[in-house]
Amino acid sequence: MTNTAILRADLLDIIFEQRNKDYGAYALRRGYDRRLLTAMGAAMSVVLLFVVINISGRKNFFPAPRNQRDRIVEITEVKMFKAIFGK
Repeated sequence: MTNTAILRADLLDIIFEQRNKDYGAYALRRGYDRRLLTAMGAAMSVVLLFVVINISGRKNFFPAPRNQRDRIVEITEVKMFKAIFGK
């Protein structure tokens, strides 16, 4: 391959210049971008479908704020040292 042909050639054509392009690796690499975009589109569609199903399964999309009493958290001290070590 000449210098000017190398500048205009695709990287895949440079790699497979004097190799057998008929056994399949060339064709697989040639269509890789299309297959990758198709797989990514399918995966994103499935994720979006799960999100929509999850959101639509909820009864109340915007729940009303809970009253102040529901927000209080009581913390109690648990003394387990004596129970575990017997001291």
